[in-house]
Amino acid sequence: RVEINEAEIGRLKSFKNLPDLLYASRKMSELTEQITRIHSSDLTVLITGESGTGKDLIARAIHSVSERRNRPFSPFNCTATPQEIVEAQLFGYRKGAFTGANIDYEGVIRAVDGGTLLLDEIGDLRLDTQPKLLRFLQEGEIQPIGYTRPIKVNVRIIASTNRDLETMVEKGEFREDLYHRLNILRLFVPALRQRREEILPLAQYFLKQSCERTNKNLAFSADVLILLESYDWPGNIRQLKNEIERVVAFAGEKATFGKSQLSTEIIQATANLKSNRQLLETTADIQFQPGMTLDEILMQTEKQIIQKALKQCRGNIRQTAALLGISRKGLYDKIKRLKIR
Repeated sequence: RVEINEAEIGRLKSFKNLPDLLYASRKMSELTEQITRIHSSDLTVLITGESGTGKDLIARAIHSVSERRNRPFSPFNCTATPQEIVEAQLFGYRKGAFTGANIDYEGVIRAVDGGTLLLDEIGDLRLDTQPKLLRFLQEGEIQPIGYTRPIKVNVRIIASTNRDLETMVEKGEFREDLYHRLNILRLFVPALRQRREEILPLAQYFLKQSCERTNKNLAFSADVLILLESYDWPGNIRQLKNEIERVVAFAGEKATFGKSQLSTEIIQATANLKSNRQLLETTADIQFQPGMTLDEILMQTEKQIIQKALKQCRGNIRQTAALLGISRKGLYDKIKRLKIR
């Protein structure tokens, strides 16, 4: 019989009465402590972080310890909903207010009256819808389409985004007044690569879950564990979970599976670890200057590594990102931050 590493799973902690929010890192412990500290607050919360980090679970955790915990919690995805109907879905409408309005519809906000509404991916909300949301946040009232008078509603708003709202404000893509209304309490969810100690415990947990659902008996080989922990997981926890579920779906009933079962992008990215080490070894010596901080030294080192990788890949962004084991977006962000030309 092959064995799942229960000791690794045992390192995971769960947040109070929300068993799906699992963590094993200091950064996530600090985040859950922040959630606990704001339990008595009813202020708007803005949750930031990359896609797949679990921002929705953080929102549920906030609701679960708040005074509204016995009232409804509802997520609304601003990206998944077609933009032309977002306003109608959020604020509701009266029958006959527009073509296709065949019934009265109270809207998502009124449906969760007394509770908490998560506006997921708020950065994708259309500019022409933002003033109505701002009015609701300021006045606590909405005006459904076709109504002549506003309606008072008591709903707490939590917003989440994987986008840089400050930059969007500067570009005129997001209202500054709405941004400040949302950015009262701000929580950041770190990427999985920033809490790497959670990768293996979560992988073992997802493997156990998948095996129980499919009645299979599987385990990771040693080389798979190395690859899982080394990979940067640009899709974060969601990608890790999907990868484990995919491997289990294709596996036999009993096996210790090896790295050949992993997705091509994981194998390719981790195959470049040797090249990464060579990049580090061949990076030019850092010139230490009096008064340089550790952050400045690290930035200089990172800049040299990326410049050398770009040169090695002849400026090809896709190849450079693969060589460094990061996403193309991550590479673009670093190039911009480090002012690499």
